[in-house]
Amino acid sequence: MKVVAGSYKLELSQFIELQSFSEFITDVGQETKNRLAKGSILVEVLKQSSGCPMNSSDQLPILSLGNQNILISLRMKEVQLFIDLYLGIPPWISLYLPPRLVGKSEPSK
Repeated sequence: MKVVAGSYKLELSQFIELQSFSEFITDVGQETKNRLAKGSILVEVLKQSSGCPMNSSDQLPILSLGNQNILISLRMKEVQLFIDLYLGIPPWISLYLPPRLVGKSEPSK
């Protein structure tokens, strides 16, 4: 869990600072827009329903997908749907998938 989610604390704190800073700027660059989009996706990924927390075995692949920038192409309202569908896939399906499609446990650099 430390390997996969280790950088999230720093990324989320930078996202919060960047979000508050960008409220006062009218012209935001493309890189700033990308970082804001990734931060908002990470916040959405970390949301859990009240009274029903995820298991660590469910959290780990979702956080790994966030590190690989797979979720960035989704719209905000599609993130929770994607997570629900991803967690609904039976574990034995990964035996039939090519290794490049199975979530990696190491964060991308």
